[in-house]
Amino acid sequence: MSWIGKLLGGGLGLVVGGPIGAVLGVVIGHHTIDSNKAISFDAVETRHSVYFTAVFSLLGKIAKADGLVSKEEIALVEQVMASNPAFTPEVRSVAIEIFNTARDDDTDYLDYALQLRDTFANAPPVLASILHLLTSVAHADGQLHDIEREMLVNIAGVFALPYRDTVSTMGKDELASAYELLSSGPSDDLTVIKRRYRKLAMEHHPDRVQAQGLSPEFAKNAEERFKEIQHAWDLVEKARS
Repeated sequence: MSWIGKLLGGGLGLVVGGPIGAVLGVVIGHHTIDSNKAISFDAVETRHSVYFTAVFSLLGKIAKADGLVSKEEIALVEQVMASNPAFTPEVRSVAIEIFNTARDDDTDYLDYALQLRDTFANAPPVLASILHLLTSVAHADGQLHDIEREMLVNIAGVFALPYRDTVSTMGKDELASAYELLSSGPSDDLTVIKRRYRKLAMEHHPDRVQAQGLSPEFAKNAEERFKEIQHAWDLVEKARS
């Protein structure tokens, strides 16, 4: 049984503190089939639940950052769920409630980011996958507002990651974007770039990221990120040959 199945079946056995735990408490109260039933969660399932809850909580905060949750932002969140068969109607219901609960609560978005950092301190690619998804949602209405950019930069800072606007770079020269993704430049030796590519590809391999706590519902996003890294290397290698 997946963590989400356990949550719906009787999630009292899931022990998560902090703001993420508070949001989960609301959801568990509304969705558990048997409120008196406590099912135990192992460490991996707990990390999956933290990832899933934090993503939709931060999506809610980002979407409302400019004062209004736009139709485009709602549509992108829906797209995240619709593109993955793991989001069954029950899972979608939980995700939407997490999104709405966190969007409207008084918790500062950085409190969610801090708890995420503490949970996945030894798994930077997991944090990077969250930052990438948040950036996409922030761009969903066609523009990145100053307050949204500030939030993304601050979240990246909490995660100890460089902030890279992965959406706006899509309009740049494709080769330049490839170098940027590989943290390299045209003047770098190809063997150095290749080492960076291999390290990045290993860190972001979907199996490895999922083993570090990526919620299975977001496996497709991890695969897309991995393919982006591979494509970037192919472009650079072709340009140098």
